[in-house]
Amino acid sequence: MAKIIITNLQKRIITFNGESMTILEGAMENGLDWMHACGAKGRCTTCAFTLMEKEGEFSPLSEPEIRFRNLGRLGEKHRLACQTRLSGTAVVKIPRANQLPHLTYDI
Repeated sequence: MAKIIITNLQKRIITFNGESMTILEGAMENGLDWMHACGAKGRCTTCAFTLMEKEGEFSPLSEPEIRFRNLGRLGEKHRLACQTRLSGTAVVKIPRANQLPHLTYDI
């Protein structure tokens, strides 16, 4: 099982099978809206999150994540929710640019 704690979304916790689904799929399975403008194809960075801490392992960087890092559009502590799988627990934050207007995020 995987567990994500979203610090700036009232410390929302989602749990899901991180081996069989991405973080984005796990969030949606838990009824949480998560921005993903390209339809989870790894063609944009709207589903990016900032890693605060983790106990466990993320999947290796995908080709789209490597490309966005090389272009300077994805930082060292950022991953794409549509591309990343997790075994363990991660504490994350949704960057301001990737926040949905109908959700209330902490400052």
